[in-house]
Amino acid sequence: MGAVPQVSVTIGFSLFIGVCAGLAGNVWLTTAQNMVPAGMRGRYFAIDGVLSFIGGPPAIAVGAVLVSAIGVTETFVIARAMMAGSALIFGSRRELMRLDGRLKSPLAAKNHRD
Repeated sequence: MGAVPQVSVTIGFSLFIGVCAGLAGNVWLTTAQNMVPAGMRGRYFAIDGVLSFIGGPPAIAVGAVLVSAIGVTETFVIARAMMAGSALIFGSRRELMRLDGRLKSPLAAKNHRD
């Protein structure tokens, strides 16, 4: 909604964003699994899970306050702007452009399993 008030276009954009987010989540977790040393994976994924879990309720609360204060349409505009800003910042990081989570050699694959 917000920038595009037609419901069908909003549903289409939302579906597209959901598919992209699902793909990005899988790529991120696969890359993290391949890059984080075996001895630290439990800690890494525990911290990742806790921070993801902790972030949800405050985001819902802030969304509810914004809807009450400024309305649904304006809240969608703010949410989309924040998503676009995050994507631009994350995508513009040079080190992330070169990030490759694939294992480099058979020796690395052997050490990866250990």
